[in-house]
Amino acid sequence: MRIAALVSFILVCGSVWLVAQQTTPALPPGVQLSEVAQAAMCPLQMSVRQGVGGNMMAVDQNGKQVEMFAQRLKLLLNDLRQEHQSNAHIVEATVTVHGTTARGQILPADTRQDASGEIAKTLTVRLTAHGEPQVSGDIRLPGFTSTRMVDLESVAYDDGSTWKLSGTGTCHVPPDMVMPVSN
Repeated sequence: MRIAALVSFILVCGSVWLVAQQTTPALPPGVQLSEVAQAAMCPLQMSVRQGVGGNMMAVDQNGKQVEMFAQRLKLLLNDLRQEHQSNAHIVEATVTVHGTTARGQILPADTRQDASGEIAKTLTVRLTAHGEPQVSGDIRLPGFTSTRMVDLESVAYDDGSTWKLSGTGTCHVPPDMVMPVSN
């Protein structure tokens, strides 16, 4: 009886040990899980990096200069669609940025719910060549203290054509988690 109990104990512990040793498949270098998850839904490869610095000069109602915080992001796009592999290059993107303000807030455990300090802003970003075939543009967001998600609404090409998200597709990514502190 003791031998049967010992063998059962070894088998149970061994199977638990084997399950604990399994790892998730390795992702290629430079690919984030958010990009992999979005790839099936979005024909454009998109990533957002945190920018350096955040101070911005503004003018109040009396004409006095006031220093304020403005979050900075860098949007990187790469068109993977076959019909735009020719000479057309992306020159502009319309994005909606979702984030939080400096207002005090309590975030629910389910972060998909809207919180009281949420802010969203839709803006058009001019893009420049970042390296073939990628383009990038800087986003400055006065009033934002953090960014949760960036949604891609549409892109414009230098040949005059445009691409707009249609149907139930989704093109959005969170910014990367690395926050640079200096240039």
